[in-house]
Amino acid sequence: MKIKKVFITIFVLLLITLLTSCDEETINFEFPDYNVTNEFVNNSIIMDTGVQIDGILNESFWNEALENNSYTIISKVSDDIKLTARTYITDLGIYFGLNIYETALYYNKERSAAKNTSAEIYLKAFNDGVEDVYNIRLVPTGADGEIALKNATWKYNKLRKGWYNWKLDWVGAAYVKGEMNTNNETNEGYDCEAFVPWYALGVKTSDYIQYTVAFNHVESYYEANSERTWTGAPNVSLHSPATWQVASNNETLSYFEMKDKTIVTNLNMQ
Repeated sequence: MKIKKVFITIFVLLLITLLTSCDEETINFEFPDYNVTNEFVNNSIIMDTGVQIDGILNESFWNEALENNSYTIISKVSDDIKLTARTYITDLGIYFGLNIYETALYYNKERSAAKNTSAEIYLKAFNDGVEDVYNIRLVPTGADGEIALKNATWKYNKLRKGWYNWKLDWVGAAYVKGEMNTNNETNEGYDCEAFVPWYALGVKTSDYIQYTVAFNHVESYYEANSERTWTGAPNVSLHSPATWQVASNNETLSYFEMKDKTIVTNLNMQ
């Protein structure tokens, strides 16, 4: 009996020694409280070396982002029309990459951005309120590397319950894979890139971004027939940002999945 007790004691001591030898660093991540600035200084935007915002999405990190932290939404019009969104985050800001498969491509500069073929990105602070919701619109004009910038940035005003034109530092571009102002089966849609610097969101840097996307399908170039179909991510409400996605370079999760997440790094058994 004594030998058995001695064996158990030795086993417990060995187990304690093994566990305490783990080099574990736990980081409780706190979401930044964005304070989006209204200072529009587009000509001073600095991006990472080698990145070109042209809508082509040929930087190497986009392939990794497609695999690690992308998601796809299907249009209300047809299962064949869809948008795939991905992000890439650096110390300087957030890159957004959007692939939209769409055979009907229409742009008319005489009408509002929302009534043209277009994609939308919604950003906000990491809190449950809706005071700081911002919308940037990427409207392809048909010229490679160009988007329509008129009425392209909006802010949601909670008290007035509406969207209002706003200034937010960002750059964007679209690349059309087909012929604009046609509904042609050979059209493959368009790709969009955008970059939002951290300083425009009022924070120094972050490892995460809370966002959601949407896109507009229109049926005609003409104003009279330009009714659009707006499609957002499923189970997401623009007036309930806690339903939005939270993305890092490794994953895209819901706000609730990330809100209380503990990140454990450097877990090495020695």
